[in-house]
Amino acid sequence: MARISILAAIVGLLLLPVVAMGLMERFERKFVFFPTAAIELTPSDAGLEFEDVYFVTDDGIRLNGWYVPAPRPVSDISGATGRTYTLTAADV
Repeated sequence: MARISILAAIVGLLLLPVVAMGLMERFERKFVFFPTAAIELTPSDAGLEFEDVYFVTDDGIRLNGWYVPAPRPVSDISGATGRTYTLTAADV
């Protein structure tokens, strides 16, 4: 009996990574982000005026952003959303 339970434990431990990899492959598309170039919402959709602005980094990469003027500015806020990602109202 002990031999069978040891064998079952070994088989179970060997199958666990196979099952885990199968589940990860099955649900991979739900967990991986696939960015699009489409801008779904802009500040004007929230009733705000904005300007499309561009920044060039020291290594020559051109970045795009929005300048949203405040009625009574106190300070400036700069934010970044990460790699190849468009932040929309649904994400806030």
